Amino acid sequence: GESYKSEELKTDNFDNYSGDTGGAPNDIVQDKTIDSHEIPSKGISMNDKQISSIEKEPVVIKKPEFKTFDTTTDVGYNESIDLVSDIPVEITAELGRTTKKIGEILEYGPGTVIELDKLVGEPLNIYANGKYIAKGEVVVIDDNFGIRITDIDNSYGK
Repeated sequence: GESYKSEELKTDNFDNYSGDTGGAPNDIVQDKTIDSHEIPSKGISMNDKQISSIEKEPVVIKKPEFKTFDTTTDVGYNESIDLVSDIPVEITAELGRTTKKIGEILEYGPGTVIELDKLVGEPLNIYANGKYIAKGEVVVIDDNFGIRITDIDNSYGK
């Protein structure tokens, strides 16, 4: 290896020191020149021979073991509904739809009549948070409109 020509390193040699000589450890001094392979480095460097001499541990592959969960619930239907019964849901009744060009919409003003795709007496679509759930018909309650549900869409829960 490459030798660094630095000043000699003086170290205490306690291996050669014998307590019965009466001398102090500093009385025995060894001169040593440091080679490049003896200088500690920040990273670990190995040559190919050193790497190939390292024994590799065999990799053990095991199947994961999962706990089984009880799929039965102690909570009854009414109790689970109670957990979500206070969550607000927006209900919308759609009278009908149509498609118009932007030029036509720009000409709209007070008194413009827009024809929709629903016929008179045809059921309206009812939505919960934007999802179709039922059909119904318009009713008047005092001075307000309402919807009487005529058909529930059972596929909305899927």
